[in-house]
Amino acid sequence: MLPAPEDQLHVAEFPEYVYLRNLHLSAVIGKDAWGRDLKPQPIILSIRLQKELGAAARGDDVSQTVNYGQVCKTVTSYVEQEQVFPNLLDFAIKIGCIASQRGCAAVLVRAILPKASLRAEGGLGIEIVRFNDGRDEDVSIGKTLLNGLKIPCIIGVNKHERLAKQVVVINLEINDERVAYLLFGNSNRTPQPWTILLGNIITTVENSSYETLEALATKVLEVMFTEKCLNCISISIEKPSALAFVEGAGVHITRTLAEYSRN
Repeated sequence: MLPAPEDQLHVAEFPEYVYLRNLHLSAVIGKDAWGRDLKPQPIILSIRLQKELGAAARGDDVSQTVNYGQVCKTVTSYVEQEQVFPNLLDFAIKIGCIASQRGCAAVLVRAILPKASLRAEGGLGIEIVRFNDGRDEDVSIGKTLLNGLKIPCIIGVNKHERLAKQVVVINLEINDERVAYLLFGNSNRTPQPWTILLGNIITTVENSSYETLEALATKVLEVMFTEKCLNCISISIEKPSALAFVEGAGVHITRTLAEYSRN
């Protein structure tokens, strides 16, 4: 089972915040999973608004907090009115601006396109933070997310695992601002950059024959670091079929480019 979208909001750890979890919307965002233009696709949107909540708690006063109902209405109305966005990065940044509220120090936006890939069941996504400090450079690009990539391969040490391929599920978090622009900042490139990256990962895993998930995960990281020189990547990879009464058994590894270069 994949983690709930709200559980993956890692780009900023706000001590106090008001949030909307998994707002379901629809819009045209770049190309769809088949590479077609101007095709609406579903969006799952989560928003955190950083705000000190002590005043609202002490006075039990709704005027001292964020009206999350109004935020939801404002964002929904905006998306329904605009309907077409050039790419996912542009969409997330605009939502951060629209959702920003007076008295909130920052806004975190997590936008997922659950149907953007034919192979990544959990979808493709991005996390950004908009800081309300009046500067021009007020947006921080957080993690790029590639979730639920299901790939069959030979994996495992047991005799029966060497006889047939089993599916592994891969989740990737890429902490590199350049990647967000590379993968999601230009919807006019064909094929889409993220489809090339996924294709390379799929080919590597399908042709592998490791005994351990640790070795397979390290190989995927090697492919990604070698091709893109990324700053930091987290990978979780699991075997849903490994244990009869467990939904998945796996490993999680985080590596920086510096750590990879030393090995």
